[in-house]
Amino acid sequence: MDIWVRVLLPIIESLFFLITAWLVGRFILSKIKAWQSFGLLLQFALSVLVGYSGLAYLFLILSFWPPIQSWSIWLICLLILIIGWRAIKKLILDLSFYFKKNERLSLIEKILFLLVIFFFIFYLSSALVPPYRTDALAYHLPEAKQIAEQGIFSLGGYGSFFANMPKLMEILYAGLFTAGSFSLIHLVHYQMFLALLVVIFCFVKKEYDRLGGLLSILGIFTLYELGVNATNAYVDGAMVAFQIVAALFFIWWWKNQEKSILILVGLLFGLAVSVKYLAWYAVVLVGLFWLIKTVLGKKTWPTILTEVAYLGIPFIIASGFWYFKSWFLVGNPFYPFIFSHQGITEEVFKSAYVAVWQFIPQTLTNYLLMPFTLFWDPYYISVLAAFLLVIIG
Repeated sequence: MDIWVRVLLPIIESLFFLITAWLVGRFILSKIKAWQSFGLLLQFALSVLVGYSGLAYLFLILSFWPPIQSWSIWLICLLILIIGWRAIKKLILDLSFYFKKNERLSLIEKILFLLVIFFFIFYLSSALVPPYRTDALAYHLPEAKQIAEQGIFSLGGYGSFFANMPKLMEILYAGLFTAGSFSLIHLVHYQMFLALLVVIFCFVKKEYDRLGGLLSILGIFTLYELGVNATNAYVDGAMVAFQIVAALFFIWWWKNQEKSILILVGLLFGLAVSVKYLAWYAVVLVGLFWLIKTVLGKKTWPTILTEVAYLGIPFIIASGFWYFKSWFLVGNPFYPFIFSHQGITEEVFKSAYVAVWQFIPQTLTNYLLMPFTLFWDPYYISVLAAFLLVIIG
């Protein structure tokens, strides 16, 4: 009975939410013209990633009238499953056909696939243990519990250092906590990380081959800290997933200039900055590349305005609530990190920055050199190997 409650039940519940998220994401992304050109695996993984953000915003609406009730979560998911049952049936048939028509794995691919399965099970076991990571216990889970019980507007205001930050994942966790358990939160975060791996596999396979795709997944799995982060009630795994997938689709757009891809890029970056302020670094960096492409391509003003709209509108829709909320409560969308920190003493404000700078001073030079700095750390040797393989490829 204990195994059922602690292991099997959360896994079954997570699969239930996985299919629900896929249906929500499929509905959202099917509106994008380029969607039809994506392969089955890429469509599925991307739908799961976007779908969980869609569920989070549904939970956000429920949090306007606290407390969030367990029956309301399950009812919403059940209605989504009932409406999408034909799509689920088609997915099963499509996946069956997809795996049957694929070529058999070579010996080296079989070995790599077994290693991927080993890492998958290893991190799965991590997702099934009770919460133990510091930030999860100190911030993310207490905030999720508070949102579930008192609503989203119970967080934030003057003097709150972290509570005014975007809370997309904490909203998702609030709904999952209400519906299930801490293990369900871990498993869903893990699913979002796995969706990222599938997207990376699809891109590498398309550009190189299946062997390269398996090597990519295996290389990322060796980043223990990232894997453990993604199997706990942290939020960084989801933020990284949104950022990397957005960057990959930006590269796709860079190559073929298909404007509808920019809608997806804007949406994913909007979701990334709805998780953490840190995602703005990637937004600025990709924005610079877009500007370079615009200048070198000598694009006309109508084209520029169209691309800005394709990027900006979904970005604002995906992230606008969090920044408007902070602006409404404290008059600063980025409170308390830039512009102002009214209600927080200079001593407290500086001590928080010291904690961040202990990792690495937050300067422009260090930001630009970050990937290369990490390469010198033996822990990130697999990242260096992947970087060199990309250059050679």
